[in-house]
Amino acid sequence: LYFVTINISLEGVRVLLNLGIKIPEDIKIVCFDKSDAFDFMPNPIPYVQQPIEDMGRKAADLLLEQMDSDKRTMETCQFPSVLIL
Repeated sequence: LYFVTINISLEGVRVLLNLGIKIPEDIKIVCFDKSDAFDFMPNPIPYVQQPIEDMGRKAADLLLEQMDSDKRTMETCQFPSVLIL
């Protein structure tokens, strides 16, 4: 099961545990970004680590560029990520 945000993953883990589903014995999960709440889990939860600071810096740069210009353009940005097991 793949959770696309940390908030959804926290809620999903809560629901799974309340249903008596064992992680990772009954179901395996992966989520974006690490949550300190997962440190309390008996087994590590794999997550995709993103370069959050780089992403935020690029978003701020793009916003400032658009504020200084009359042009409104779309730009696609890609950042490397790492699966942490």
